[in-house]
Amino acid sequence: MYLLYIDESVDNKNKVEGLGGVLITDRKCRKFYSDFKKLLTKLGIEKFEIHADHIWNHRGDYKNFSMNDRANISLEIARFLSDSGIARFIYMQNSINGKNKNEVYIASLEKIIDKAVKYVKQNSGKSNKQIMLIYDKRDDIKGDILEELLKQHQRIIDKHKSSFFFLDCGYEGISQYSRLLQSADFIAYWCRLLQVSWPNPSLFRDADNVKKTKLVKKIEKLWKNKLLLIK
Repeated sequence: MYLLYIDESVDNKNKVEGLGGVLITDRKCRKFYSDFKKLLTKLGIEKFEIHADHIWNHRGDYKNFSMNDRANISLEIARFLSDSGIARFIYMQNSINGKNKNEVYIASLEKIIDKAVKYVKQNSGKSNKQIMLIYDKRDDIKGDILEELLKQHQRIIDKHKSSFFFLDCGYEGISQYSRLLQSADFIAYWCRLLQVSWPNPSLFRDADNVKKTKLVKKIEKLWKNKLLLIK
């Protein structure tokens, strides 16, 4: 069975929202969590939530870390995710300028699920064509999400018949307690930056322009073979 974890990253200044997903098989989860814990312990952040925006912009638990430390933490996590048992990263970005943000989220969610289903059908064995969705809790549009996932559930059944199954209609998760949801957040944040033309100094008034540009390019290279971008 495949698990699809989803979280979003919003840039209100540039009016874009990115939705990121990590797709992993259930049998790879235990090793993922064990190895991730070892890395975070090595980095001295095992008690902190992995929140990409907070890490880079020295907020929350990371407010006392130097820029060099935060850049290193970001790169080490990016490298770990690239080398981990995660099958694929999936990313969708949309403009939210003048649009209903909730509708944008729902539309992106549908496309990410479709991309995940397509990947699983092409790459899984005969008995492993199931997906369970876990998305970061959204109290503001909980009803809308569940309604959309019910429709998506039926669409998948109608389209793929007995060859595929979308388990139930998705489950809420709380990112504070889920390293895989935190990974989806990390993917969404950095993929959103990967979509920007580099370098663009106006984006980095609160950071070292050169360091961030180099870091984005390193992450882009690390994720090249694992990232599925939805246009």
